[in-house]
Amino acid sequence: MSTDRTVSADDVRAAQDAQGEGESIRVPANPFHKHLIAVIGAILTVLCLGWTVNVPYYFGTAFYQEQFLATVLGLALALAFNAVDWRGKPPMWAGAACLNG
Repeated sequence: MSTDRTVSADDVRAAQDAQGEGESIRVPANPFHKHLIAVIGAILTVLCLGWTVNVPYYFGTAFYQEQFLATVLGLALALAFNAVDWRGKPPMWAGAACLNG
């Protein structure tokens, strides 16, 4: 058996798909989802940074750690489910669900 065969582009694509190379999280095509993901991500980042530098203490308020973690979990789930569904496309119902509160 000879191994001096030339490799075609189809062979390279098949090898990449088999190894999982070249796959990444897809950016949503819907502009609403792009903005929603950016806003939720920014809120999540600011909230975590604020908790780290103890901002609630400076405002004279106190929160349980569980309250903070529940908020972070909610934002992270909203971020994950608005980014992509299991097919790699943003869900169509997510925008309406977010607007309804």
